[in-house]
Amino acid sequence: MPMGGSSRYPNVYKKVRNDNSRHYFELDERDTNVGSGGGNGGRNWRRDNYWGKQRGGHNRYDDDRYHGQEGRRGGRGGSSQRGRGRVSNNDGRDYPNRLQEVYQRSRGRGRGSKRPTHPPKAITDLGWHKIIVRNGAQYPKEEILRAIRNLVEEPFIPISMDLERSDFVFYLEDNGRAARAITQVSRRIAMPNGHRLVFHTNQSVPPIRKLTPLQLEKIKLVMSNRYSPEMARLNLKNFHNDPELTKEEIFCPLYRAHNMTTILGIIISHIPEVRHIDFSHNKVQQLEELKPLLTNCHSLKRLSLEYNRLHHVESLKHLTGLHLTELVLEGNEVCNKYNDPDTYISAVRKYFPKLQYLDGHELPKTIGFEVDEDPPKLPPSQPAYFCDQLAKGVAIEFIRQYYQIFDTACRTPLLAAYTDDAVFSLSTALSESKAGARLVTRYVQENRNLKKVTSPEQRHKTLIKGNKNIIDTLSRLPGTVHDPGSFLIDIPWVAPHLMHVVLSGLFCQDGAKLQQVRSFTRSLIIVKQGEGYCILNEELFVTYATASQVKSFKSNTSASSQPTPVTAPPVQAHVSSPPPVPVAPVQITSPLAPPTSEETALAALQPIQVQMIKHFSQVSGMRFQYSRMCLQENQWDYQKAGQLFQDLHKKGQVPAEYFKHPPN
Repeated sequence: MPMGGSSRYPNVYKKVRNDNSRHYFELDERDTNVGSGGGNGGRNWRRDNYWGKQRGGHNRYDDDRYHGQEGRRGGRGGSSQRGRGRVSNNDGRDYPNRLQEVYQRSRGRGRGSKRPTHPPKAITDLGWHKIIVRNGAQYPKEEILRAIRNLVEEPFIPISMDLERSDFVFYLEDNGRAARAITQVSRRIAMPNGHRLVFHTNQSVPPIRKLTPLQLEKIKLVMSNRYSPEMARLNLKNFHNDPELTKEEIFCPLYRAHNMTTILGIIISHIPEVRHIDFSHNKVQQLEELKPLLTNCHSLKRLSLEYNRLHHVESLKHLTGLHLTELVLEGNEVCNKYNDPDTYISAVRKYFPKLQYLDGHELPKTIGFEVDEDPPKLPPSQPAYFCDQLAKGVAIEFIRQYYQIFDTACRTPLLAAYTDDAVFSLSTALSESKAGARLVTRYVQENRNLKKVTSPEQRHKTLIKGNKNIIDTLSRLPGTVHDPGSFLIDIPWVAPHLMHVVLSGLFCQDGAKLQQVRSFTRSLIIVKQGEGYCILNEELFVTYATASQVKSFKSNTSASSQPTPVTAPPVQAHVSSPPPVPVAPVQITSPLAPPTSEETALAALQPIQVQMIKHFSQVSGMRFQYSRMCLQENQWDYQKAGQLFQDLHKKGQVPAEYFKHPPN
């Protein structure tokens, strides 16, 4: 260790090495700066490199080029300081020294200097904010939130409340105003023990919380409440702010990949038949997590992605393969990148060639020479067809009253259901050689099947004329029990005072075994007579029921011993049997005017379907395309579609964008 010099040699210092050899060096006073603060900085001295001098080496400290540029500040507690400037030679070359590393590490700050202070960042309204309640873990969270709401008027929803050591924390999403208001009431809320709450607010990343099994079950329940089985529509709009989830302190944002994967797993497992999913207002930034929909949800036709954070149209490539007919991207940044609507439509159609509606607007049909990939298919069969809805109500009520009497022991009251000059004929394919010949014989005796009855006299004899003769013939037929649940009604033609009704269904002969189920078809010409309606002409055809029909009849009759009447209330509250209205053909009033989107869609439909869509849209208030979709999905059954609309509208499950004007 260094030893102080003697009084004879005050500036000479001696160091004794481990081998008892001595090393002398002198104090260099050319740049001495003695600090006044004491400590290690009280003296500042330099040593000559003794061995370097002996070997002819250059001692850089002896050079006047280093005068004071490396001055040191005083030691601990000392007040003297020296600069940390970089040492350079006269010829411009840099010379290394041991202080440069310290300089680079501290970036020019002395040991005792303070770091520069910056003004606190302003709290923005958007993004996530973390609210920290110092020492709040000792109080119930409900009590803390209630105390905050008593002083803060700005509404807020606390998300992902938790404890961090002794602090109570929660998060706010896109609510900087509430975050500022909470900060301003710091130290103004006194708890019962006298402690005042201290709040700290800073911007933060969204909280990350792993979902527990109980939380997953709650999420499934919320998704079940948001799903409409009638419309096959799942509403996931602003899902993580659902009141039921926030009430249970469940935070499940869909912009997190693992949360989106969890939700899609629930969809695929429970509702793969979904046709419409609404992902709007969820801050979704990428669509790669939606790929499982391609291979599992083949019925998906409509996808709502409005008001998310999609920046590029190329993100739709992950959904290529979905046969979407309607897509909504409104409110995303991708929509602002196209000034020309045609360019925007072309960019989206690159991924969905069969798209018909984009952002609620019907798209023009694509013009090209490509061959349709799908082979031609027959149109789907319809269980019922009504060319006029007013006539439908009349026909259903007439049939209901008719079979209430027909399935009784006495059919005489049906005399009023036929006109005086009515005509009736019966045809059957039943054989007397099979089981139940005793009951079949009565049908065969009245059989007017033209393939079997070739005699003109017999054909004339089996053509029953007059309402009294018709009732006598019907009374001779076996007793029946009809299944109204199997009835299918078609009204293919309507005139001002006449309609054609075709009725088919199943019945069981009274007194026979349940297996002897028969199928029938009735063709009726119904005319208006006085205040009611009567049958002018009737053709009845009876044949064997198929195996599936027998099974259906058994299930319906086992559910109820009494046949249920046919009820099908119309869309309106009440229809009081108005006269049938003729179907007016669609006329083109201005052939030179460019066709609108509705006119383009109308051209592909039958005139009666056009009339049904317009009437349904007028009554329900829905837009043209959604009225047409509702009727198509119900096989153009106006009554069924209207009843379904009423049920969903009462439950509030019809989206507001379906209407021409949003409902109050």
